[in-house]
Amino acid sequence: MPAAAGLARRITESLYAWAWGHGARFAYLQVVATNEAALPLYADQGFRTVYGYEYLLPP
Repeated sequence: MPAAAGLARRITESLYAWAWGHGARFAYLQVVATNEAALPLYADQGFRTVYGYEYLLPP
């Protein structure tokens, strides 16, 4: 297993712990719907999709 395996989980969980310790009670994030690596991680951490978005560019 590569040394970086689980790094995103460790980083995000450390961030949540730090934020909780500083008074945060909610976490929100924005992730590109095609980010297949991030979506399962965030779902495991209790996040769910509330709404989608799209970027519009002028013609």
